[in-house]
Amino acid sequence: MFQLIKYFLNSSKKRKSFGQQSTAGYTLIELLIAMIIAFIILTPLLAFAVDILDTDRKEQAKVQSEQEIDSALDYMSRDLQQAVYIYDREGLDNNTGIADQLPVAGNGQICPSGATCTPVLVFWKRTHLSKDDTDSKDQRLGAVNNENDAFVYSLVGYYLVEGADNDIWAEDAARITRFELRDGLNLDNDPDDKEFAADAGFQLFDTSSSGSLETKMNSWEKSNQDYGTNLGAVLVDYIDNSATGQTIELQCNTSKVDDNGTQLEQRIPSTGNGFFVCVDSANTSARVFLRGNALARIQNNNVEYKESQKSFFPTVGAEIKGNGFLFTK
Repeated sequence: MFQLIKYFLNSSKKRKSFGQQSTAGYTLIELLIAMIIAFIILTPLLAFAVDILDTDRKEQAKVQSEQEIDSALDYMSRDLQQAVYIYDREGLDNNTGIADQLPVAGNGQICPSGATCTPVLVFWKRTHLSKDDTDSKDQRLGAVNNENDAFVYSLVGYYLVEGADNDIWAEDAARITRFELRDGLNLDNDPDDKEFAADAGFQLFDTSSSGSLETKMNSWEKSNQDYGTNLGAVLVDYIDNSATGQTIELQCNTSKVDDNGTQLEQRIPSTGNGFFVCVDSANTSARVFLRGNALARIQNNNVEYKESQKSFFPTVGAEIKGNGFLFTK
């Protein structure tokens, strides 16, 4: 092609009119023709380069989403392994459970202004407080019986947070926020003399009343003290929040029932595929499913889940059994 352009330009010089003095350079028409030919050659090359850069950007976003989703699931799995009780769908209902007692229903520390926040995974666990723990929240350990380790109960919750007035996510992406409320330490076994105070709003569950364990746990109420500030922490961003009804490979086992025919695994929430759990409260176990949205990292539209782009929506899941011990009276 370049040889053709060179031949054309050299030939044009020879076609100068007789009697006219030859001058260096090309006519305007010759330059326009050369530019058109160059445009025809360079345009596909430029489009190819842009396509390579776009593909590389998407691949980097996909890898980052996969890593963050894996890390989030690993963190939640280690958290759940200490669980002593996991709330099922009835336990997180406003009428039959503790939904109206959770921090999101208090002063809004978990839920930003304008956002929709859904409690998905809420459980009690025994938290091991190490004498080497220097976290500001655990300064209560400073005088624990010559710096021995200790155990306290904690209420932990994971929320699916969708949208906000100062929304930093695309329409089809959400985030997961975690909170934890810890009990205080009572070194003298005096219920009225806790040397290290519990977190604001914390109230220990009561297992001394009558009824089943589920009934006792679903009757939990926060203390009269307001929840503290900066209670929640973001676990992971860019969770898929596409329209419901999309296909997902991982589902709850609806055939898992007890001797009375009651379904053991309950899906929370009942819709949505970005973050949901299958809770078997009777056996203190849960299956956790997460699906990220890598496209939402790099573009603001066309980020809804599609089978043709499923590689950009990494999906992970794990079944976790709580190994904590609940000491009841």
